[in-house]
Amino acid sequence: MQIGQAATPAVAGPVNYAGASGNAAIGLLMQQIGSAQWNNYQVLRWTWWDYVSIPNTGALTTPWTFFSVPAGQADPVSGRQKTLEQTNMQQSGQFGQQYFVIQQLRLHLNALPKVRQNATVAALTTFSFDQLVFANKFASALLAGVMTVTIGQKLYFQNVQPLRVLPPGFGVDQVIVPFDLTTNAAGNAYIAQSNNLSDVYNLSPPQMIEPTQTFTAQMTFPDIGYEFHDAFDAAAQNANVECGFIRAGYILRPVQ
Repeated sequence: MQIGQAATPAVAGPVNYAGASGNAAIGLLMQQIGSAQWNNYQVLRWTWWDYVSIPNTGALTTPWTFFSVPAGQADPVSGRQKTLEQTNMQQSGQFGQQYFVIQQLRLHLNALPKVRQNATVAALTTFSFDQLVFANKFASALLAGVMTVTIGQKLYFQNVQPLRVLPPGFGVDQVIVPFDLTTNAAGNAYIAQSNNLSDVYNLSPPQMIEPTQTFTAQMTFPDIGYEFHDAFDAAAQNANVECGFIRAGYILRPVQ
């Protein structure tokens, strides 16, 4: 958990593997296909991501399900078609005909930019942002929930308080939300997850997902009462929030 104080935002790259050596991942891949076949494949550093919209009404009782809606399909909450900015997966619950070795797990919770807000908010010429209320709700969310990942029907990862334990490790030092269209410079800062690369959750040893192997990823909230929908505006002009699940590592695929 971090409250940004830098005067000039500093950006860290989302695909940075500091602290996570690729040797173990590559060795794991070589064991799968054998050294004789190694030249027929290429190994690439890779990141899979999937962002889902958070319901903006009521308490957080519905699980947040990641990697279930591929690019080109509609997000079940916002109704918007997912583009490459929301996800780079092409099939539901699998990564297709390639090996993927997971080295890092990251979660990224943020308010959507105004152009991707719901129609009511997007049409506003001014938008009030209650920084204190949102900061309180964001802080509550960082201490809530359970992240569960299964691979092939078996439980592989389970993390409590995942928004705190699995920070994104990238982003600006001071988060600005420019909701006011009447003044280009208008914006509000609020609390954010850690963007420190040393805080990223590294897997040791790394975990492999084989071609066409299915998996699930869900964040659940066993204790009710967490909500975001009234955090932005006293008039309940409910702004949308989204959460992304990011898996960083290596892919192995046949040479074209």
